[in-house]
Amino acid sequence: MNNEINIVPELLVPAGDFDCVRAGVQNGADCIYFGANSFSARASAKNFSLEEVAEVVKYCKLRNVKTNLTLNTLITDDEFADAIKVAESAYKCGVDAIIVQDLGLAKYLITHFPGMEIHGSTQMSVHNLEGVLELEKLGFSRVVLSREVPINEIEYIRNNCKVDLEIFVHGALCISYSGQCLFSSLVGGRSGNRGKCAQPCRLPYELLEDKNGTESVLDKGYLLSPRDLCSLDTLPTLVKLGINSFKIEGRMKTPEYVATVTRIYRKYIDLALSGNKYVVDEADKLDLQQVFNRGGFSSGHLLSESNRKLIFKDKPNNMGLYLGNISNYNANRGHITLKLNQPVGIGDTISIDGETGTYTISELIKGNTNLKNAEIGQIVKLGRMKGKIRAGAKVYKLSSKALNDQTAKTFAPNCENKKIPVTCSVSVKKDKPISITLETNTAPFYDNVAIKFVSDIIPEVSINSPITETRIADQLNKLGNTPYTFEKLNINLDENLHIPSISALNNARRTAINMLQEKIMNKFLEKRSDVTSNQTENITTLNSKNTNNVLQRKISILLENINLEYDYTQLENVDNIYVPLKFFLSKKYNTLLFNLSRKFDLYIYMPTIIKPNYKNLLLNNIDSIVSDYEVKGFVISNISGFELLKKYIGNEKYTFIANYTMNIFNEYSIQELQSLGINVVTPSVELNKSILQNLCSNSPLPVELIAYGRNVLMNSSYCLLGKSNKCYPKCDMKCKNCTSSAFASLSDNLNTSVTDNSCTAKYYIKDRLGFKFRIIPDNIQTVTSIYNSKITSIDTHDFKISAVRINILDENIEEINNIIIPVKNGNKLEGKEYTNGNIADYQAAALVMAIYINGMTIEETTNLTLAMAYSGDVLDLSSVGNVVDKHSTGGIGDKVTIILMPIVAALGVKVAKMSGRGLGFTGGTKDKLEAIPGYKTEISIEEFINNVNKIGISLIGQTLNLAPADKKLYALRDTINCTANIPLISSSIMSKKIASGANKIVLDVTCGFGAFMKKIEDARELSRTMIEIGNLANRETVCVITNMNEPLGFTVGNSLEIIEAIEFLQGKMPEDLKQVVLELGAYMVKLAGKGANIEENKKMLLENIQNGKAYSKFIELVQNQGGDIEYVKDVTKFEKAKIIQEVISTTEGYVQEINAEEIGKLSCELGAGRKTKKDKIDLQVGIILNKKIGDFVNKGDKLATIYANDREKAKDTENELLRIYKIGQEKIEENTIIDIIE
Repeated sequence: MNNEINIVPELLVPAGDFDCVRAGVQNGADCIYFGANSFSARASAKNFSLEEVAEVVKYCKLRNVKTNLTLNTLITDDEFADAIKVAESAYKCGVDAIIVQDLGLAKYLITHFPGMEIHGSTQMSVHNLEGVLELEKLGFSRVVLSREVPINEIEYIRNNCKVDLEIFVHGALCISYSGQCLFSSLVGGRSGNRGKCAQPCRLPYELLEDKNGTESVLDKGYLLSPRDLCSLDTLPTLVKLGINSFKIEGRMKTPEYVATVTRIYRKYIDLALSGNKYVVDEADKLDLQQVFNRGGFSSGHLLSESNRKLIFKDKPNNMGLYLGNISNYNANRGHITLKLNQPVGIGDTISIDGETGTYTISELIKGNTNLKNAEIGQIVKLGRMKGKIRAGAKVYKLSSKALNDQTAKTFAPNCENKKIPVTCSVSVKKDKPISITLETNTAPFYDNVAIKFVSDIIPEVSINSPITETRIADQLNKLGNTPYTFEKLNINLDENLHIPSISALNNARRTAINMLQEKIMNKFLEKRSDVTSNQTENITTLNSKNTNNVLQRKISILLENINLEYDYTQLENVDNIYVPLKFFLSKKYNTLLFNLSRKFDLYIYMPTIIKPNYKNLLLNNIDSIVSDYEVKGFVISNISGFELLKKYIGNEKYTFIANYTMNIFNEYSIQELQSLGINVVTPSVELNKSILQNLCSNSPLPVELIAYGRNVLMNSSYCLLGKSNKCYPKCDMKCKNCTSSAFASLSDNLNTSVTDNSCTAKYYIKDRLGFKFRIIPDNIQTVTSIYNSKITSIDTHDFKISAVRINILDENIEEINNIIIPVKNGNKLEGKEYTNGNIADYQAAALVMAIYINGMTIEETTNLTLAMAYSGDVLDLSSVGNVVDKHSTGGIGDKVTIILMPIVAALGVKVAKMSGRGLGFTGGTKDKLEAIPGYKTEISIEEFINNVNKIGISLIGQTLNLAPADKKLYALRDTINCTANIPLISSSIMSKKIASGANKIVLDVTCGFGAFMKKIEDARELSRTMIEIGNLANRETVCVITNMNEPLGFTVGNSLEIIEAIEFLQGKMPEDLKQVVLELGAYMVKLAGKGANIEENKKMLLENIQNGKAYSKFIELVQNQGGDIEYVKDVTKFEKAKIIQEVISTTEGYVQEINAEEIGKLSCELGAGRKTKKDKIDLQVGIILNKKIGDFVNKGDKLATIYANDREKAKDTENELLRIYKIGQEKIEENTIIDIIE
């Protein structure tokens, strides 16, 4: 290794909000990376609007700090123009670089945005020299290496490429190679490649061994959850490698985290560069652990030796620092007693083993003395802690108030720790205006910059009190709130001069500083002034070359595992056979491969990950393999394949297929792959049907779809069997007994006695739902592949494709041939899931009855919820960003969605809301919206998402097949009278919310006469259950329990409720409706990250109503979805019912009861609701409640107004209303908001 340091690495720091930007900059960052609201791989971070991006860039540039924008998700064709708009905005405001994953997007930006650096994201899975060289040829400015690349390989790459390199030095590690994890997408419905990772790696699993049908548990816990990376101990070595950028992970972290980690890494990078003795202070390591750690830190994959501490299986989230064990717990006082292993103080946050929540220390007692702080070794009592706490439990300090307070000072709004040296020259001459010249020479932005400001201040002659250089220097050096310091101050002062106003000198200094800042910003932006004003004009649609003739399609078989007992030449109707490289490298498969090559077109299926030893095997054997087996082509699985196979690319004799692991999402990526020599593409398996159809139709290359098989969910540089990231001498080598492992494949070449007959074991990880995921290790390069528990099987009739692919793992010849028949005809294979109709109703009814009688644990309820959620379509809202959904459990007069959604949308919260029609006496939002003439509730999902991205809101009807299993179970529950059951109700509600794409949910749990939950105890139990489901399913959930004893607001009926909603947005707000809207809205705003304080959020919502922004947003919504906005502007245009009949009180007193359910039934009888799904509703009819509970009524006062189109029904309704209104002498007061459950 070269000991001379030629490249000074930048410290690249994450920012999820502006506080994090300040925290990074003020604690020593050289560059900040952050995301916009769209197309960021951390969509759940707060991120930045395009206007805020400009503010971030200016703040950073003026402090000599670079900015990198993350545009690192995969982009569909429909999103491409929007992504370019984001890039163009970033380009014009001065972002230094854009980090990109999508190959098509990257190449477009490289071509059309000169001067903008394009960095290849770690999501591109670049893990070897060949991948780096390929991106270098494509024009990338920098490559972010996979976290799995060790130091010796980093050094090799650095010495053999010219492009800038970036590596991670601190923060969270993924168990999978970034960009190669489909676990969250295919199992959890939330794509990590689209910025919505559900973190399945942070969930518990069991490791199972199956030997000839006998299963045993080898391990259990959080088996896929790595410790965070910390590279402080290896920094001197890393500094000498010549890496351009050291990256800290953490865009979801707090500003305190960013500040602390930045401060410490700044300190030790500078120390390593200084050449002084390098010693890491243990206090700094403790600070790093305090702000965030998962069971301590590890060196990740950096070191050459095996890392058996990579995984921490006990806990997946922040551990903090071990504080001690509880020696005593006083439940009455809530005091825990322990001997301290770390200092503590009032305000520190702790966690206790066995408890799910956290506690803030409010009492700290030693003996009988109350303390503010306590030291290591002291025996103290901490309070107040209430819960199922036991003596002996471990206690951890999750956060230190002292550390956080100290750290927060470093990034306070007016804090300027980072000072740029400036040379200031001031000329104060007789009869001449005072001038100030500022000069800087500090890279990257202040190199060779100079400005001169000539003021209008002319000094006067003064003999008695002339100005001095000291006085001038004092005024000029008042730079406290600026990012500058005058390194040199040259004052050219004539004698005996007086400055009339010393404050004018201060103003001159400020003006000069402003001129310097303008020069800095303009200097950079001038270089980009030639870019066309609208880059989206360059985007064109490519032409399709594909066929939709099912019978002309080729059939390709991927043999992911080969069983030598099977005769694969007996396969029928097969054109292509793909065989993984590992089987070509083993002599035992020679005969089989030779025979396959004589009957089928044989392709080498390249591995996704190719480490140095695999690369050597490939390069040493590829020529003989190609000639011996008459190989027809290659399936390339990683960008490195182009460089590795460059001698064959371009030779028309060979066909090159881009595998789905290349993450092909759009036709621009296909176009780029075509230029690189690809002949056929296999699109990503993450694409939904409509997007996939469009891509296949518009692809410039023939398309092959995977129609059947277990997809690989992740490739990991970690062996679950050996519990290490590399093989090591004392491992018991379970992999040698694993069918399909590389060890088994190459055993004859490795001089072992292993044969195929001895490879009898299969290994799985099992999740909480009981699903088992096959794992296959490859100990030649220590890469483990984890396969989906479910088999992909799709109907390909509607796709314009040239070939279909079948992935085979364990199926025998007969099974494969049986699979080929329907696949060749374009049909899917029917699975055993209930939603495919293969479970009889009586079996499902028995399940429902068992749940109704015996109940379910929260884990079982969550499992049922997720199973139902993923039984049908799952809406992908990753392109929208952070989506907070609101759902009501049903009520009378509930028009909250129509009112609330435009209010929160006006605050910048994205609203993507699907609602159903009414059934029974409860109304449906879809029906109410359709009361507005022209309003379209049925639009395509693409238009729905585009509307949200365009104006921030879209309200439509439910058009997808969401949670079909729930619909079937719901019907059965009703049939067998098993509806009133908390697990069944909660799983039904939450399954639809999860399927509709929400990642944060606010639930309006109604309680009372007009609600499903009549009792408050039941409403609270339902709320707690749904919150626990949300927690287990990684959906943050809040429940607001509201009163539904009487209808909400004054109106019941579709047009009537729309009118009331419009008037509400104009400022006419019924008190009960106002309370519900503001409470629910405040929590939506909180979950969206727009405001932490509920009361302040309510004020913001109310202000948006009063200033007209919410009303304007509703008009924008209606207009955008085809509605006639004249009805919104003038509600008298709504057509009225023929009969308007008043209900007059026959007595006096206070209204004590208005049974909401009875009102709902009356409204339904008038025609405002449906008794069956086929019924048509009358939009004009309904009831207005002129008096509500608590109102005083005189005899002869109007109680209500009936809107009807049938006189007999109007009369019947009048009589019933007089019965329903309960009037007495005592005033009843009820709370609208009953409870909040978080």
